[in-house]
Amino acid sequence: MRGSLDEFTLAEVLQLFSITEKSGVLYVEARGQRSNFYIEGGRLVGWGGEDGAVINELVCHEALLAPAIPPHRSTPNPEPASGASLIARNSVEPFRWNLVVRRILERHVYPCLDATDGELELRIQPPPAAPIHLSVGIQELILDGSRAEADRVLMAKQGYSANSRWQRVTLGDAGSSPSLDRLDWLVWVALREPCSIAEAAARIQAPELDVGHAVHRLHRLGLLDAVEALQGIQEAYR
Repeated sequence: MRGSLDEFTLAEVLQLFSITEKSGVLYVEARGQRSNFYIEGGRLVGWGGEDGAVINELVCHEALLAPAIPPHRSTPNPEPASGASLIARNSVEPFRWNLVVRRILERHVYPCLDATDGELELRIQPPPAAPIHLSVGIQELILDGSRAEADRVLMAKQGYSANSRWQRVTLGDAGSSPSLDRLDWLVWVALREPCSIAEAAARIQAPELDVGHAVHRLHRLGLLDAVEALQGIQEAYR
């Protein structure tokens, strides 16, 4: 079955899958990309882009530079995985892979949910193995997409938009080291040179919203400042 997104949004079609608990594949062209959504029993169980862009991102950026899980671990992952998921989930520690999956949802899934310009094709069938293995309920997915959009707007109003640029603050004789979580440290490493939140997120393959929240925390701790703010201070002392 083929249709246009100006008749039914992707979110509405996914909700139909959830209500009927049907399984199948949705081929969607929207927001300038072509994506495949794999659904089974009311859950999104996989995603795949037709141009391999996600695979290129994983290989070219720093997501695969994290401490790797030994290739011959004694307890294999019990969940089925295939394609890029099988490779990455056996090469990247779970914390980093979770960031990668959430970044895929943020960049490639959420933006398509309410798109009204595009085409889709629906095939009712047992879903084949997906390039990227996921496991998220349809209703949960739609709610998370709405929350992410609201969060993005709020962060931008507070000065932490994806395009805002940040850099480390040169600290003097600091006292005790601040308590940072793992994502805070990753963002600190990504900001080894001034860059935007979007650029830092791409370097570590993490969701832009997560990186924005980390930048907010680091800013409040006095470890980061906006590039424009520091430039203004430097010019004032010239």
